[in-house]
Amino acid sequence: MYSWGLITNDGNSPQWLEDQYKESEIGKISWSSSFVVEYAIHSKIHLGIGIAYQNNGQRTEKMALFFFDDPTNPSGNPNFPVESRFVYNHHNVEIPFFIRYSFLPKFYLSAGLSPTINILNTSTSVLYYREGEGETERNTNEDSSTDFRRLNLCANFGIGVIVYKTEKMEAFAQAQGYYGVFGVSSNASLNRTPVAAGLTFGVRF
Repeated sequence: MYSWGLITNDGNSPQWLEDQYKESEIGKISWSSSFVVEYAIHSKIHLGIGIAYQNNGQRTEKMALFFFDDPTNPSGNPNFPVESRFVYNHHNVEIPFFIRYSFLPKFYLSAGLSPTINILNTSTSVLYYREGEGETERNTNEDSSTDFRRLNLCANFGIGVIVYKTEKMEAFAQAQGYYGVFGVSSNASLNRTPVAAGLTFGVRF
């Protein structure tokens, strides 16, 4: 999935600061994995519940770094990082509730709500070096920059297609998205609403 945080402002932060965050932050590649059970209440309608690991967050644009050589105190290291960025990851346990409706023999719609429990938040600094193609340095720490909301709610929606089917199983692909009802912080003036879109692959037995 590709996830990002929609910046919201409760009015207590200046507009220039909100604009700065919106210009500097972009989305990142994320992923999730789930196990669900479904109950057929009709040949075309299924109710489902499950448990999942969910990862979302955002990252900053690359920022140029500048260093000034001090001849009285040389570092002895000719390699300096030339760019940097931060990657923010929110790790959640998700409990999806959904309804699936088959509107054609191989196609279906899915929609529901998912309580999410935040279990860990990390911040990774990434340094990009001039020497060596693709050479980077990563340092990950627990993110304590705000009071993260421990319980959130996400709206889920998708459209899927059955790509292979036998008597006992079916494989499917599903375009999916989710939207957080609340921001990731419980009290920040500038908050981020989690949003993601992507493609899900799975097997039903």
